[in-house]
Amino acid sequence: MQYARSNERRSDSRLRAVEYRGATVPDSHRLLLSSPKAVLTLFAARMGVKALRSRSGHSRERDMTSRITFISHAATPALRRAAFPADEALEERAIAQVKSIGWKTPGAQQILSAPERRAQMTALSLNLSASITEDLRDCDFGSWRGRELSQVQNDDPAGLVSWLTDPAAAPHGGESIEALVGRVKGWLDRQRDAGHTIAVTHPSIIRSAMILVLDAPLQSFWRVDIAPVSLTDLRYNGSIWTLRSATTKLSQTE
Repeated sequence: MQYARSNERRSDSRLRAVEYRGATVPDSHRLLLSSPKAVLTLFAARMGVKALRSRSGHSRERDMTSRITFISHAATPALRRAAFPADEALEERAIAQVKSIGWKTPGAQQILSAPERRAQMTALSLNLSASITEDLRDCDFGSWRGRELSQVQNDDPAGLVSWLTDPAAAPHGGESIEALVGRVKGWLDRQRDAGHTIAVTHPSIIRSAMILVLDAPLQSFWRVDIAPVSLTDLRYNGSIWTLRSATTKLSQTE
């Protein structure tokens, strides 16, 4: 009995160690692992098990998993100029490059696009008939929209530094990184029962989703690089979202 209790104490200690993540994301933005069951579910997901099962063999969660396939929009002139994006269109060269991929669209329950032209044109170039979703819109850069980074650095160096170091700052009068991540969390929560979703959107949205799934600090937003026309795949196993693949090159096959 003493040996069994000792094993239980070690097991509880390990679970507590796994649950501690040390991240600085606000509680309202966390996808919490609030119990040993949630930790075990995460482990099951890593091992390829869709859901924890009871002794009777019945799934404790839904049988159907959900999935989000994010596709970042194609490169734009603003990206090459290191400028904060406005609602610019894709150039003909970028459209031709996307069409040349010949991506074979997997089955999906919904296909969505951000409202900006660069996202819609990327979807059309991939032969996707997408519904416009405001929640997938790019970060609102306020008065910096359309301006080059070097111009903002010259005109408002303190504001730029605060924006890059403080997730709650919005010196441009638009949307802070904290507010952006909160918006994406709300959208992500609503996709748990949506089946497979293909979403053509912006690097800022995909970064936000990734740090939410990984429960990473908001400051890590700037440490994630999302390439144009790349694919990021999330899976929901009935309890938590997991990151299946990140920023992989889009090719003919999924």
